[in-house]
Order: sequence, then C-alpha cells, then structure tokens
Amino acid sequence: MNGVLDEFDRFFKMHPSYSFLANLLIGGFLINILAGYLPSIFSVSKLLKYIIIILILIVIVCSSHFVYLKSKTINIPKTIPAPKTKYKGLIVSISSIKDKGDLINRINCARDSVKNKNDTKELELLFKERGVGQTLRAIIYHLNSLDVCWLLCTEQSLAAKEVVEHFIKQFKPSVHIKIVSIEDPFNLKSTRKIVREIYLNELKRSNLEEREVISDITGGTTPMSGAIILECNSSVDRDMQYTEQNENPELIDIEHP
Repeated sequence: MNGVLDEFDRFFKMHPSYSFLANLLIGGFLINILAGYLPSIFSVSKLLKYIIIILILIVIVCSSHFVYLKSKTINIPKTIPAPKTKYKGLIVSISSIKDKGDLINRINCARDSVKNKNDTKELELLFKERGVGQTLRAIIYHLNSLDVCWLLCTEQSLAAKEVVEHFIKQFKPSVHIKIVSIEDPFNLKSTRKIVREIYLNELKRSNLEEREVISDITGGTTPMSGAIILECNSSVDRDMQYTEQNENPELIDIEHP
C-alpha cells in the first residue's frame, strides 16, 4: 500500500498542474468571499459544497491519469538486472545513429515481446545497438524507480534522441523526459556548465535531491563524459555509472575517490 502511495505522491509532484488548478479554483472562490459577493451564511455553505465537488473532480481526473500511465508501464522481467540503489533521476548522453525507423520498429517489437510473452530477447538485442544501446540499457536498468530522465543531445544526435524518447514512452510513459541541448559536444567547459545547471537548478524543479539522481557517462563524446565526471566529482552525492564494453556488458557503479 505504501508503495502505491509513494508512486502517487511522485506522480503528483511531477504534475504540479493539478495542484495549480485546485489552488486557482479555490483561490478564486475565496477572493469572491473577501470581495463581498457571497456575504450570507447560505452562500458560504453553498460555496463550500462547490469547492468539495471541484476537489473531488480534480482527484478523479488526477487518479484516472495516474492509473492510465500506470497501465501503460511495461513490467520488466527479473532476468534483466536491477540496481541495488533505486534512483528517481537519470542523466544520459546520446550518441548518433543511422536508421531511426528501423529502431522504432524494433522497440515496438521488444515492447510487445516483453508485455505479451515476458520475452526479453528483442530488448537485449537493442542494448547492443551502436549509438543508443547503452542508453536504452541504462534506462531499463533504473526503470522501476525512474521519474525523470535528462537526455543530453547534440545536433548530430537528434534522431537518436527521438528514438530514446519513443523507447521511454513505450516502456514507462510516466517518466518526465527533459531534453538538454549541447551546442558544442567537444567543449568540455561549456558542457560542464550545462551539467552543473542540471544539478544546481533542474533537480530542485523536479523535487529531487542529488543522491536520488545518477549520471551515465557511456554515451556522447569523450568531452561530454569528462564534463559529467568532473561535475559529479564535486559532490559525494552525485553518483555515476558506465556500461562495461566487452562481450557481456553490464552497468558498473563508479566510486568517488
């Protein structure tokens, strides 16, 4: 029960529009009271009924949205490794690809295989795909707890960015995708500044703390990976990982010096 409540709480935080709508409507009614438009006790009691009805409607809409997104989430079989530490946020760099259309079709096939047959073969083949395989692996690895994913992409990797977005929406549409543009992927200094902005400001906007976010340094250019490493080393709460490049690749946590 607590797990469901935690998920609902995270969902509500990720969709502040519901809170804003409730505050706007209730605030509007209260302003009317203060302005003297509803001075009688009868009017005030009637107003309270309206407020309760509106709040119930907002809860119903919010709950329906939550249930819908939850129903679209694909449960990943336990044969796929999962992390010991659960992270709500993930920062990944995206490399370029060749055939977007083919990858989109393969992602759809992988989704159907996992959903209908509990078969991960198609999914694991995607992990080996040059350019985005390591990114897809990292996303699936953290999928169960993932709420926010920052995609660091360049002009050359826009097609790959669309593929990764499609992948996330097919497996867990409730994840909030944030696109971060890297104008010069070979400029370590400017890229580090962008990564710093994510940690200093973007995390707060997403109601996350540094210890709840992990950065993957496998994708992107070498300067992009270097920028992430340098920025993460400035705080012990900024965890990192990478995909080991061998015949049996796996995600490795990077320990702080």
